[in-house]
Amino acid sequence: MTAVYLFSEALNAAQIFAIYQLGLGYKGTFKFKAESDLFLAEHHKLLLYDGKLSSAIAFTYNPRATDAQLCLESSPKDNPSIFVHSPHALMLQDVKAVLTHSIQSAMHSIGGVQVLFPLFAQLDYRQYLSDEIDLTICSTLLAFVMELLKNSIAMQEQMLACKGFLVIGYSLEKSSKSHVSRAVLELCLAFSKYLSNLQNGMPLLKQLCDHVLLNPAIWIHTPAKVIYIYILILFYYLCCFCA
Repeated sequence: MTAVYLFSEALNAAQIFAIYQLGLGYKGTFKFKAESDLFLAEHHKLLLYDGKLSSAIAFTYNPRATDAQLCLESSPKDNPSIFVHSPHALMLQDVKAVLTHSIQSAMHSIGGVQVLFPLFAQLDYRQYLSDEIDLTICSTLLAFVMELLKNSIAMQEQMLACKGFLVIGYSLEKSSKSHVSRAVLELCLAFSKYLSNLQNGMPLLKQLCDHVLLNPAIWIHTPAKVIYIYILILFYYLCCFCA
């Protein structure tokens, strides 16, 4: 369940798109930039937190703001009320408030992104009731870690502080090179491009390049097709850099 908003004036397309970037889990009132842990472009932040959206909220309800069977109206106190009587909504008899947390919040509660690192050391473990090794686990884990980092500035800082890519790179060095597939290469390249476009992404990008993307001990024994693509991409980036 997500929040419901009614605005006292029509929103333009840019404002609607900026609100969409906040996702279904957003339950704030567009007042403080720090209320969302998501990485947002500066022009989206400007649209969301310039005060226009906040002052235009006629009413808003969200599943967090509850008191017994009441769903509390949560618009900013300075906004004029459109209600003659109490603005709070009464929930139906069998409805109960349920509090949910984002995956980033859940990860923080059990120790942060580093709780996933030991899984990279178990890539060569055989599957339960099987003698085979699942070669897709590495790319799945890596995709999950990178998705967490994309959606959380706090986790990016955590990853940098605990030298996460150093740990992941070491695990990839020690495991079978069959895990280092084309999918893993494409994930690393896509994330490096993402970090290069971040204002404060250079330290984490350097860590990714030093310990994973440009670590020869990881890539030298990978399948021939992966090495071929890897070398082509390196030459491409080298040519772009020299140009």
